[in-house]
Amino acid sequence: MSHELRTPLTSILAFARILRGTDSLDDKTRSAVEEIEANATLLLNMVNNILTISKAEAHKNELVVEPVDFVDLVGFIKKSLEPVAKNKGIALTAKTAPDVPLSMADWEKLRRIVENLVDNAIKYTHVGGTVDVLVTFDGAAVVLAVADDGIGIEAADQEGIFERYQQAGQSPNRRYRGTGLGLAVVKELTELHGGTVSVVSARKHGSTFTVRIPYVPVDTEEYDEEDPAGR
Repeated sequence: MSHELRTPLTSILAFARILRGTDSLDDKTRSAVEEIEANATLLLNMVNNILTISKAEAHKNELVVEPVDFVDLVGFIKKSLEPVAKNKGIALTAKTAPDVPLSMADWEKLRRIVENLVDNAIKYTHVGGTVDVLVTFDGAAVVLAVADDGIGIEAADQEGIFERYQQAGQSPNRRYRGTGLGLAVVKELTELHGGTVSVVSARKHGSTFTVRIPYVPVDTEEYDEEDPAGR
């Protein structure tokens, strides 16, 4: 299932990105290619969420830890989701504080966490809005915050938004696409790291989702032994 769903989608994305980099495209064609890339990105994210939840239900989600550079992580996500933000006229920024250290974690699962939060923020932010990703370090945890100035979440809806198949204000928000799995995936993968996720939001005043991932120092001796040249 994973292979059959992901392979064609990643191919569509790859060729769309190649086309977008072609200088000879006219404006109409470039706009169409960007639309293909943005929607393929959204669909791949949706497929990944379904597969993540399926693994969780089968108790097969496991961490594959490695040293994670958060500058590279958020840079990768910004580049990946920028077409989606641009397609909606939203300014997407990403910043990592200079004191954020390398930490042992599962890079792919952290990517899924931040990607879902950013995708969600873009979804519920109006044209011309902003989505900001900020990574900081508090000495015990790496703190990933995704803030938007979108429609916000009613206080009564906030408790259940991390449950599977739930979306805040489902009745009035049916025009917003989604499976209701994104935030459930964020919670699942954050807790798999031993971390926490929280939200601060108010209707019509945007939302800030904050994920805290416990800091695990990199064993430099172990990696030096694996690569004496320090590569």
